[in-house]
Amino acid sequence: MRETRRAVQAAFAFLTTFPVPSETLTAEDFARAARWFPLVGLVLGGMLGGLAWLFAPHVPALLGSALVLTVWIAATGALHHDGFADCADALLAPVPPERRLEILRDTHVGAFALVAVPLTLLLAWSALAVLWASPMLPRVLVAAPFCGRLVMLWAQFHWRYARPQGMGRLVAPRATDRVWVVGWALALVLLGPTVALVGAAACLWGHWLAGRMAARLGGGLTGDTYGALNVLVETAVLVGAALVLA
Repeated sequence: MRETRRAVQAAFAFLTTFPVPSETLTAEDFARAARWFPLVGLVLGGMLGGLAWLFAPHVPALLGSALVLTVWIAATGALHHDGFADCADALLAPVPPERRLEILRDTHVGAFALVAVPLTLLLAWSALAVLWASPMLPRVLVAAPFCGRLVMLWAQFHWRYARPQGMGRLVAPRATDRVWVVGWALALVLLGPTVALVGAAACLWGHWLAGRMAARLGGGLTGDTYGALNVLVETAVLVGAALVLA
């Protein structure tokens, strides 16, 4: 039980800006954290869904959507968007895989990132605005971060890490995590058939994307790609739900 508590603590410390004590956490705690990533998504989504539920009757759709999105990014410290920006520059560049890994390490922001990040934020904001009056919005807001982090766990388990070192090596999924992926995926049904189907479709698309990313990086993934997958799957859930529920 103590190991589980510390692994959950490590997952929240790693993926959020929540005030979680992390000074005493060890490398082994972080190695066990990956299987709890979807739980982080559920908690974050529950917070966002509750916020939208409170705001919806009193705040205009455009402003309310922007506020929810701001809290969303602040709660993660823009960690995933930072990885997405790096991936946009590296994976879209017409260069060999080894050069892409070098670009991922570059702290400068290139043209692909300058376009890709605002576009995903615009898509997310627009989808939230479309869904603002829908009673299903809180469920969608639970599904999006949950599915994003489920795909992160799935990708970490399915593909090797592309570097000998890196932030992504802090977490190390194990063979038994296959069961955790299936178990967490089944939890989608609790959000209702429509949201569950949208979430499942986004997860499958994210898994396909992970394969494409791995191919462009020479067969493996990095911490930046995990963040990018999270952003893209979250955005896919929001846009898919907006198209289906609007």
